[in-house]
Amino acid sequence: MNDNWALTYIGGYEDRDYDELYDGDYSPTSFHATPLTPSGFPLGGPVWGWVGFMVDFTVDTVQSTRDVSHELQLSFDYDRVSGMFGVYSLNSDFSTRDDRELTDAQRALGVANQGAVGQAICDANPPCIVVVPLFDPNIPVSRNSRSLDIENMAAFAMVSFDLTDQVGLTLEGRYQDEDIDTKLVAQSLGSPPTDFTRASESFDGFLPRVTLDWRPTEDHLLYLTYAEGTKPGGFNGATAIQAGQPTFGEEDATSIELGLKSVLADGRLLANLALFFNEVEGYQLTQNVQFGARADSAIVNAGDADITGIEAELAFAPTDEVTLRLNYAWTDAEFTEGFDQNEGALLDYADDSLANCSTGDQFPDVPRCQSLFGSIDGKQIPRTSEHQAFADVEYRRPLNGGWEWYGGISYIFESSKFAQVHNLAETGDVSMINARLGLVNDRYSIRVFGRNLTGEESGYAVLRYLEAATYGRAFAVAPRRDTYFGLSLTMEL
Repeated sequence: MNDNWALTYIGGYEDRDYDELYDGDYSPTSFHATPLTPSGFPLGGPVWGWVGFMVDFTVDTVQSTRDVSHELQLSFDYDRVSGMFGVYSLNSDFSTRDDRELTDAQRALGVANQGAVGQAICDANPPCIVVVPLFDPNIPVSRNSRSLDIENMAAFAMVSFDLTDQVGLTLEGRYQDEDIDTKLVAQSLGSPPTDFTRASESFDGFLPRVTLDWRPTEDHLLYLTYAEGTKPGGFNGATAIQAGQPTFGEEDATSIELGLKSVLADGRLLANLALFFNEVEGYQLTQNVQFGARADSAIVNAGDADITGIEAELAFAPTDEVTLRLNYAWTDAEFTEGFDQNEGALLDYADDSLANCSTGDQFPDVPRCQSLFGSIDGKQIPRTSEHQAFADVEYRRPLNGGWEWYGGISYIFESSKFAQVHNLAETGDVSMINARLGLVNDRYSIRVFGRNLTGEESGYAVLRYLEAATYGRAFAVAPRRDTYFGLSLTMEL
């Protein structure tokens, strides 16, 4: 527009269709006959009846996504003040349909798995000789369908002031309004729909951010930031909706950060330090849910949490050829309020090895006992490490023709992470060494690298799960890749 004002438009469009297939039971088979009673139901003598149902853990969904976004920005820059105003819109249409197909051979495999589990129960319960299934061996095939329409509108602004030559103040704000509409049809192949759900939710809010910075010298910057943020709420999938977990609320966070950035030793030393505190309300986590023979995961608002931490970064070049780096982060992330269904079940079982509501009944007016939900106050947030560290040394040397060679080695440490809010199963600490050696110029890069040279075996993550054949507690571990080497070739066009 002119030297002080600029108008910018940003648009986006995505149209994507894809088919997603995965096996969700982490075992060699996909079909299981799950008993409702752990030792069968005796009809008498050597013949036992077995009550249960068939479960298929393989998922095949056809999905379609169409997103259209627009953003308009008006920015300005004067001597001691600069800023930007803008508006944003997003229209997102998402649909998914279960498309699982079962062949006769796959159904026969399901029946065989059913017989194997039944015989195992029989073998463990003498004088059983033969087991008789008292349920339909057919495998239900889902034909659930779901659509999700999201409309998001936002207006935002940012203004920065140079209060003095050393002090700056930045004010930012964003108001957003999001409307979500969903439609769900629950249906099995060959059967009429069992449930039809149509629902809407709206989320809106104003998100401010204030930054005050002070630069006492050209080589030092001290800043203080206050901000509020949110992670949108929404709807869970078909199985979760049928199981009574249709929606989850927003996750709101209030954060304060105090930091220092410095350049020392004539530019050879970079030192950054940050202290932060986050107060989170409605922390979102996943938990397993089941409706009939179908199992899935659902997002829930587990509770409130406080996250306090320190991050430090050092980079030092003692010579022109050598660079040393050291990063460290300490995080204390724990729940300050919240209750969990499975924590209650663990506490109920702990006193007498029975799930009999000995600690209380969550729904006393509802038939059948439901263990009183357990408090997670003071529990560490799952999948977060208290300590993380990174150290690296690199040596570079120039060669003829504009080339240079380099070699480096790094060390990575990450303390153990809990699998879930119960703080029982965990990954274990991780210590790894990586190395690299390469040649580079302005256009080409050749690099040889080795990863996990110490053969670290701790998993990336541990997922609270269940053993599909018995529905007993189990855990799925994401294994870490063993020591490996590689070659990377890069060319700039």
